[in-house]
Amino acid sequence: MSTEGTIMDSTLNNALPVPVIEECLACYLDRAMYTASCDGTLRAIEYFAETVAPSQHPLATVIKADGIHCDCEYRMNASRVAGTAERDARGRNTCQGTSSGSLTPCPNWS
Repeated sequence: MSTEGTIMDSTLNNALPVPVIEECLACYLDRAMYTASCDGTLRAIEYFAETVAPSQHPLATVIKADGIHCDCEYRMNASRVAGTAERDARGRNTCQGTSSGSLTPCPNWS
């Protein structure tokens, strides 16, 4: 089985998808939660930040300061799907894009 395009966590054997160019954090987490279960950490958020915006301040530190301690908690509590969100044929969100390196969510989220 090929793992190209993913990062493997040897402890959990959960594959994180590689962020798509101009994909926002909220859409990335929404997509990542389909392939990798939450392990109680911010590993998907940290991977996204390291891949997309390595020059930004430590995203995980900022998120933890807001009282969020894992990827799924951020996905469920820090962002809500907007009623105008674009969806693909499977009903999953289609990211409307954000500036490269930006951690701001796309218009799919409120």
